[in-house]
Amino acid sequence: GITKNHGFCRGTWKGRDAFLISGMEGVYVVYIPQNGSDNFETEQILDHEVSDIATCDIDGDGIEELAAIEPFHGDKGKIYKSIDGKLTPIHEHEYEFGHVVWGGKLLNKPSFIIGGRKGNRDVVIFQADGNTGKITETLVDNTGGPSNIAVLNQGNTDVILAANREIGEVAIYKITK
Repeated sequence: GITKNHGFCRGTWKGRDAFLISGMEGVYVVYIPQNGSDNFETEQILDHEVSDIATCDIDGDGIEELAAIEPFHGDKGKIYKSIDGKLTPIHEHEYEFGHVVWGGKLLNKPSFIIGGRKGNRDVVIFQADGNTGKITETLVDNTGGPSNIAVLNQGNTDVILAANREIGEVAIYKITK
C-alpha cells in the first residue's frame, strides 16, 4: 500500500531492529522478527508524504530520532523527536530538492547528514550540542548535489563519500578530530 516509495533505512526503532520505509502515505516501520518468530510487525509512524529517511539517537537519550526529507524530493530536511508518544519536528533545514539522508556516528558523535540536489545543494551535518541539546548545523559542501552518501568510520578520521550526481563526481570529505 505504499506508493512512490523512496526512503529505506535499516536501523532501530523503539529499541528494536527494524526497516523503515517511506512514501506518499508516510513512514512505516517493519520490525524484524525476534526469538525465532517469523512474524513481522508493522507500524505507521508518520502519515504524510516523506522521501528519504534515517534514524539515529542524535541527542543520546536512548531513543532514536528520525530525519526525513519532505515531501517527495522536497524542500524540507526535518529531524523528529518522540515527545509524549508523538513524533514532533525539532529542527528544519530548507532545501530546493532534498535527496539524501544518513544517520550514524561521525567521530563517535551521533549525527545526521542531509543533502540536496538542486539550488543550494547543501550537505549538512546535524548534531546535538552536548550542553544545550540544541541541534547544530555544519555545512560540508554546497556545490555537488548528492544522490547518495556513505560514511566510513576510521578512528580519528571519518570519511563522507558523496555521489554528486549533479556535477558528475564522487566527493570525499574527511572529518578529523
